[in-house]
Amino acid sequence: MKKNMIIIVPIVAIVLLLIGGTYAWFTWSGSQNSNIVLTIGDFAGYVKSSTNISVSNLAPVLDYKSTTAYSDIVISGTVDTNIYSGAKTTIALNITSNTFSSSYNDFKYAVYNKTSGTLVSNGVLNGKTGSIELYTTTSTSSSLNINYTVYIYIDGTNSNSTDYMGKKLAGTLSVTSVGISK
Repeated sequence: MKKNMIIIVPIVAIVLLLIGGTYAWFTWSGSQNSNIVLTIGDFAGYVKSSTNISVSNLAPVLDYKSTTAYSDIVISGTVDTNIYSGAKTTIALNITSNTFSSSYNDFKYAVYNKTSGTLVSNGVLNGKTGSIELYTTTSTSSSLNINYTVYIYIDGTNSNSTDYMGKKLAGTLSVTSVGISK
């Protein structure tokens, strides 16, 4: 019995070290948060705000809200109803560099409406560059109260490629509101 324990204990120790080492090698983390806060007072027909983003070292997540890469977007103001019937607001991502391969479909974005508590838009970012419209909304109210969060994440509900280690996305996240003519 002692002879068997002498053989089993080292084997179990080696297996545990391999599991721990593999987990550390394939687990990434990071913190890339940005905010766009735009208070516009009386809306004069066009307003735009943007922030540079750089996403790297993301870990796969089971729920998009668990990612470390997100941006809160808050726009508030008043629409001049004498001139405009409302406003059209667009959240866009202009990607200048994206090293996530287009061979996969698990590098994604999600736009979440914090006011209503609902997911309003989502899609795949693998291999995409240039300007991508993430979400557009139209308001016919005399006041603009926009409160969204944009999440960028690796969907961990699928098996992920080991090619994602060291991959990056860079660009500009922007919000544009344009008055709707009467």
